[in-house]
Amino acid sequence: MRLLKQTILHFQQGSSDKVYEVDLCEAGEGEFVVNFRYGRRGARLREGTKTTFPVGQSEAESVFDDLVASKVAKGYRSIGEKEQVSDDEATGGGAKVEERVESAVGSLSQRATLKRLLKSAREGKAPKNWKLSRLLWRIAEIAPVEGIDDLLNLHPADEFEAYSLAWALGQTASPTAVGKLTELRDHPDTKVQRIATDAL
Repeated sequence: MRLLKQTILHFQQGSSDKVYEVDLCEAGEGEFVVNFRYGRRGARLREGTKTTFPVGQSEAESVFDDLVASKVAKGYRSIGEKEQVSDDEATGGGAKVEERVESAVGSLSQRATLKRLLKSAREGKAPKNWKLSRLLWRIAEIAPVEGIDDLLNLHPADEFEAYSLAWALGQTASPTAVGKLTELRDHPDTKVQRIATDAL
């Protein structure tokens, strides 16, 4: 999943000191999602999504803009906004390169935690403060091949988990995922069928 745009909002009044982050991400070819995180500044943020299933780019951009506008109307102020840059732009400026290096280091530090959470999910223990679908997106972004054994042994509880699992397996580009993807291609939900077919 590729981050296209992110807005970070802040609300401070009295004892309230909250942040709200909104991401517009490309989940696959022609498929986009809008995710958000919120909570007290400095604490672990809660996560959610405004797009249960991926949608087209114009619809996702509209959802993103509406969500940001609704928070601004409630008194939040923008404290940061990022947009995806091309590789040429990134290599042309030292600051952009440094940001990518910092991001890569941060990703490495998250691998062990994500793998541990994924293993817990495979064993039927719900990861604390993580929806399985969100965990699948993150493991696919950061360590898809490393998590493949646990991915192959997951049993999604609903169509969105099945969709997320098919996408995550597709990111591994591993022949060992073919069996599970073939199984998901026969899922009753047409969106799951489509993403599994694309992954295959």
